[in-house]
Amino acid sequence: MKRYVMENSERMLSTLLSHIPGVVYRCKNDPDWTMEYVSDGVRDLTGYPIEEFVNNRIRSFGSIIVPEDRHHAFAEIRKALDVRQPYIIEYRIAMASGDPKWVADRGSWTFSADNEIIAREGFLVDITRRKEAEEAVKQREEQFRTLIENLSEVIVLYNEEGRRTYVSPTITSILGYSVEEYFSQELRENVHPDDLIQAKADDSYIK
Repeated sequence: MKRYVMENSERMLSTLLSHIPGVVYRCKNDPDWTMEYVSDGVRDLTGYPIEEFVNNRIRSFGSIIVPEDRHHAFAEIRKALDVRQPYIIEYRIAMASGDPKWVADRGSWTFSADNEIIAREGFLVDITRRKEAEEAVKQREEQFRTLIENLSEVIVLYNEEGRRTYVSPTITSILGYSVEEYFSQELRENVHPDDLIQAKADDSYIK
């Protein structure tokens, strides 16, 4: 009866984990991410079946991490271990199809009574769409920056509080100020005294 209850509980746990949109894992604390347990979601995440990863039967999970990310990822895990803190890292994996995918890896450790590491336990989730969106924003920002830095005018950006957040490098060639000098001055210092009254009327940011 006890064995039946245990097996039934394991099936229920496995079913529950299979419905989580991500991958639950338990692995050795090594650069290979040697999996002792990995949930069904690993097939959707990587394109490989569970059996290929468990105990590195065919491949290790670490082997599908993009090489230039692998060293950095494990270094961050070691840093977190040094201070006994959970880790949150992001890296790319190569799927079975050969396509890259970004994952977020959140984990921590289990220790023995003697404070020896037993295993790493964590959760993997696909963050490719978020990374692609961030890259798209970065590219648009670079395009905008390139555009305004090549104009023959001075571009100044303000936030909602009226604080200057950006001035184009053309400030130097047109007004003779460095960017640092411009930000260190009050706006009124950049306006000729004869035009100050009109400038205040036109621009509420000038005090």
